[in-house]
Amino acid sequence: MAIEKKSDKLEVNDLKTKVRRKEPLPDYDETTPSRTVVAMNMPIERPTIEGVAELFKACGDIVLVRILRPGNPIPADVRPFINKHPEAATKVCALVEFERTEFAHKAIKQLNVEEEDKMKVCCKVCLSKKFAVTLTLHYRSWR
Repeated sequence: MAIEKKSDKLEVNDLKTKVRRKEPLPDYDETTPSRTVVAMNMPIERPTIEGVAELFKACGDIVLVRILRPGNPIPADVRPFINKHPEAATKVCALVEFERTEFAHKAIKQLNVEEEDKMKVCCKVCLSKKFAVTLTLHYRSWR
């Protein structure tokens, strides 16, 4: 079987009917959602990763920047936010993941403008009942 010959990360059972990882996936970092902010109505005409990073760098160390554009597929981890804030699906948005939660809170405090049509920065997942997202991992046993 090609998997047996080509992959050093997968193994096949004796009957050649099942495949599994030799090493488990790394643990999910549960702090990622609380370290991520969503920005809408940015003061950049055509946002780029570099432009967004420049806008947010004063708030703290950035791990990842993603740009969401209307009409493009919505990543699975962002769907709960879009379901709560459907207006975000119709605008160019940026997701900025910081190294620490404090940096995300700083971005929300410093960059969020309460005026209509001005930049809005909010937490991707707020740690309250209203915005809580539960991640359930299912592991199938090797039979």
